Parts: sequence; C-alpha cells; structure tokens
Amino acid sequence: MLLDLMLQLVFLYLITSIMLGIAFINALMRNIPWIIKKEPKQWYLSLSTIISIVVMFFLCLGNKLNPTTFSGAYTLVYSEIFRSFTTAVMAFAGFFVFSAVYRAMRLKT
Repeated sequence: MLLDLMLQLVFLYLITSIMLGIAFINALMRNIPWIIKKEPKQWYLSLSTIISIVVMFFLCLGNKLNPTTFSGAYTLVYSEIFRSFTTAVMAFAGFFVFSAVYRAMRLKT
C-alpha cells in the first residue's frame, strides 16, 4: 500500500516536471522570436513574460532548497502578485463568457 502510494507520487512529480519543462520550452520558442525581431507592441510583453517565468522558477527553487532565506520573497511574489494576477485573469475570463452569452442571446431575439 505504501509502496503503491510512493510510486504514484513519483509518477505525479515526474509527469509534472516534464509538463513544466515542455511549457517553459514552448514559452521560449514563442516569445524569443518576437524579442529578437522587436515586434511592435509585443516584444516588451514577451520579455516581461520570460523574466517573470525565470524569477518565479528561482524563487520556487530557492524556497524549496533554503526556506529560511527565500520565504519572504516567495511569499511576497506568490501571495501579493501571483494571486492578484490570477484573480484578474479569472475575472477577464468570466467577463468574456458573459459577453459571449450576451452576444448570442442578442442575435436570437
């Protein structure tokens, strides 16, 4: 029973790590050409995306390896910035769904 649970956790961590690696490579492949070409109205957003990913990666890694040193910075970034950003994205998604429903109902009436 315990061995089965440990194998499931190892599998979960392995799959999660692989998926995060693929997502990071995908973000780099998508954003680096825009930065190199200095795509109008896009390259600075791509640069901020890559910087944000790298900063969050190092804060999470530092918090795992040495929690006493990195706990304040990790808590600040995760609790104050990331949570607020996630809330804003969910609000935008809700507004998008609401506006799509409104447009669909307006066409039918």
